[in-house]
Amino acid sequence: MGQPKPWPHEQERLLKLGLALGPGVQQVITIVAYSTFRCWVRKAADQETAIKIGRPRITINIRALVVRIARETGWGYSRILGKLGKLRVWRISRQTVKIILKENGLDNRLLPLPRGKPDDEGDAIPLDPSKIKCEHRLGGILKHYYRDAA
Repeated sequence: MGQPKPWPHEQERLLKLGLALGPGVQQVITIVAYSTFRCWVRKAADQETAIKIGRPRITINIRALVVRIARETGWGYSRILGKLGKLRVWRISRQTVKIILKENGLDNRLLPLPRGKPDDEGDAIPLDPSKIKCEHRLGGILKHYYRDAA
């Protein structure tokens, strides 16, 4: 019938201990053949250096640029994409810009209104945008109401 086959968790433990022993494992290993152990080592090495499938990720520099443009200007996805095109960054799509902004917590921002000017009701818009109370759709236009939360 041959030697017993170890369970996967036992195989991982033997591999970890055997690699720690180095070449001396050949004299110590008895539960499996040394050639089997070497096969496990090769498989583990292949799994660590597996080729990643799919499109490569956008570089950290481009991601930082997208976030910086969004924070400094308050622009939407398409306008940021247009600015990136002017900067000759072409390997990015509108959806990728959206995903990058969403990962950084900038996806559902309300666009800022001009600061310090009165709105329709005669109230001045506060300089702190964190005091947004509600939003309404009026005739297809999104209208923002800025009020004190207190």
